[in-house]
Amino acid sequence: MKWHFVKLDNSIQKAQFDCGIPQLNDYLKKYALQNDKKGVAKVIIAIPAQGERVVAGYYTVSMSLIERESIVGKSIVKYRQTEFHFRNSFHFHFERLILLG
Repeated sequence: MKWHFVKLDNSIQKAQFDCGIPQLNDYLKKYALQNDKKGVAKVIIAIPAQGERVVAGYYTVSMSLIERESIVGKSIVKYRQTEFHFRNSFHFHFERLILLG
């Protein structure tokens, strides 16, 4: 079977979706579209290439932060301190990342 991966919109039939995890089902049915519209997360839906636009699966992409010290050694942190010349303490303490859910 061939699949299309498309952005979530009102034409997608999501009422019958059931992945077996109630929290994921509820997210798709209640919150995914509003999160996508607000820019909190981008929701990508898998639908059959032919036939009805019924959700077979989905994933979300969103931005997040992680504390730099939790992912790098102190010697690298010290190097990065001088590299950035302390321009912004926020940027010094955190790294941006993409969450795939």
